[in-house]
Amino acid sequence: MAIYPCLLGATIIFLSNFAETKEISEKIKTDSYLICTGEIDLERLTILNEIYNSPSLDFMKIEPGMQILTLGCGIGLLEVEISKQVGMEGKVFATDISPHQLAIAITNGEKASAKNLIFKELDLAHLNSISEQFDRIHCRFVLSHMPWASIEELLPLLISKLTPFGSLVVEEITTIDSLTCEPFSEEYELWKAYVNRQFGIQGSDRSPGKRLYEHLKEQGYSFKYQIHQPLLKGKREKQLLSLGIRSIAQGLIDKKEALPQELLDAIEQLKKLEEDPKVIPRYCETSQFFIQPSM
Repeated sequence: MAIYPCLLGATIIFLSNFAETKEISEKIKTDSYLICTGEIDLERLTILNEIYNSPSLDFMKIEPGMQILTLGCGIGLLEVEISKQVGMEGKVFATDISPHQLAIAITNGEKASAKNLIFKELDLAHLNSISEQFDRIHCRFVLSHMPWASIEELLPLLISKLTPFGSLVVEEITTIDSLTCEPFSEEYELWKAYVNRQFGIQGSDRSPGKRLYEHLKEQGYSFKYQIHQPLLKGKREKQLLSLGIRSIAQGLIDKKEALPQELLDAIEQLKKLEEDPKVIPRYCETSQFFIQPSM
């Protein structure tokens, strides 16, 4: 394990190579969450939305007039699309724990003139502060950052906030063991090593989608299920790998888990993969759950 000497100035210089903004970023307020928030992670989240929003919208089965709650909305691009589908008769309540993410999301909502889209800063621990009932509650790539015991407690609470015919839609990484690349790529294996390191530091379950599937079956929930796994074919999509390293860089440095130069070298190696059209990485396999309250 690389040990980073406590040189604050070096850390700031290192991160300034990754952002044109003077603001470094604010991390979500947990000790183990590594991913940065704000402008420094904007490009990665934008690409993720470009890849995942279409299958998310297809799976949610949104109808005009619906009341929608989203948890962990990030930069709000999916919520803008949802607001178009529910129309002015409907409403979208989008929540996130990070004020920096919400600032970007609010700007995106204003650019889209989404008047039926409301953003709110919310920690899932305070979910009971929301009194409304919803036709859909959507949660994507959030539960994998929580302890499993918290997820078990959260599911019934989310179900309780659905209308009688509402549904909870959860999208999570099936398992990080699904990460593969054709042909074999040393650069991709390097990225996988950092993903494994991130999950280890966060104490995240390495197969949250699989575990959630087993839990729902054991507890007798009524749900529909499917999986999908994006291929990163173009240069823009492949940038998710180097941008992913950038998004956890400061967290790794803060926890003395990596040196700045080590991370810079990894990012440069991944840029070689981006330029090679013959290398097709697979991104995280995603489990989609359409969960309905018991009638």
